Amino acid sequence: MSRPTGVTVLAGVLFFNSGFVLFTSLAILLIKPTRAIFIEVFRQDLLAEYPQVQPQALAEYAQLIAVTAAGFVVILSLIGFLMGYGLLKLKGWAWGGTLTLAIVNILGSLNQIFEVFEAKVGIGIILFREIFQLTLAGLIIYYLFRPDVRQAFSRQRLRHE
Repeated sequence: MSRPTGVTVLAGVLFFNSGFVLFTSLAILLIKPTRAIFIEVFRQDLLAEYPQVQPQALAEYAQLIAVTAAGFVVILSLIGFLMGYGLLKLKGWAWGGTLTLAIVNILGSLNQIFEVFEAKVGIGIILFREIFQLTLAGLIIYYLFRPDVRQAFSRQRLRHE
């Protein structure tokens, strides 16, 4: 059985998204002015939440959070590249991994939506982005469970056993 066209499209989306996320995360990690802006955003959030803490301690903590978050996102983008490759090869682990990434994306988007409503800041653009992410993740899950897609991954696995 040949690879369904939608699997190729999904792999392409994963490659594109992973490349974009990797590029922006590396920019945060490697380009000093970009990193400074990212750290300042975290510092301002921490300052608003913990006004009693020394500003220098908050700055150091904000830097740790920013670099850790960017590093984590780099790892996720590399996993996205791996899932895209696995989808192109109809690997069963890629089906499960892509499903897992979609579920993680849904949970992250729901968390962001609740945080935006709690903060009452930037509701419009962030809400739009997160609803788009939820919709995309939902479509990915729906597509992965289509019988022809499941069958394509099952046959490939049986061929190698």
